[in-house]
Amino acid sequence: MWIDKAHKFYEEENKGVHFVFMDVWNMVRNEAKWFSYNDHSNKRKEMDSSNPIVDEAKDLELPRPIGQKAAKKVAYDATDKVAKKGAKKAAYDATDKVSRLDELDRFEKIQNGCHANRMKVLEMQQKISNDKIEASKLSLQAAKDEKEARLLEKESKMLETYACLLKQDMSAMHDEIRAEHIAALKSLRKKLFPDS
Repeated sequence: MWIDKAHKFYEEENKGVHFVFMDVWNMVRNEAKWFSYNDHSNKRKEMDSSNPIVDEAKDLELPRPIGQKAAKKVAYDATDKVAKKGAKKAAYDATDKVSRLDELDRFEKIQNGCHANRMKVLEMQQKISNDKIEASKLSLQAAKDEKEARLLEKESKMLETYACLLKQDMSAMHDEIRAEHIAALKSLRKKLFPDS
């Protein structure tokens, strides 16, 4: 009956979506963790509802909390025990202190060795990084030089073409060819000598 009510409540709260983990609940409901949780939550629900079970729950006698004097005594006893243990431990610690110092020395040596190795690795990484930067600078400079060489080659070819066009005799040319010849000369002159 409770499970049916829970399913209806779940469907109402989740806009008609059915609860799909019933198999999981059936598997774990008798496990210690969930059994105590379910048992505790059932008692809480029973106390909240108005039925005869609530009257029985009210009749259950709960243990009273510890009083102030008793709490002080428990705290004093606990500190006394700690003090006695501390005295015994101090005697043990004095004999054990030498071995702990040896362990600390070994640990410090290991840490120093690890630090030295880390520093070597960092130096190697820095060197590799610097080499990569230098290689990229060299490749960039080579690309710039190649681009400049292509521009110079192109400019020299244009100068040769301009000189060749200037030497040609235009008296035997037709008017259309002569106009194209003059336009080509003007265009080359503009590209070669932009300031003039």
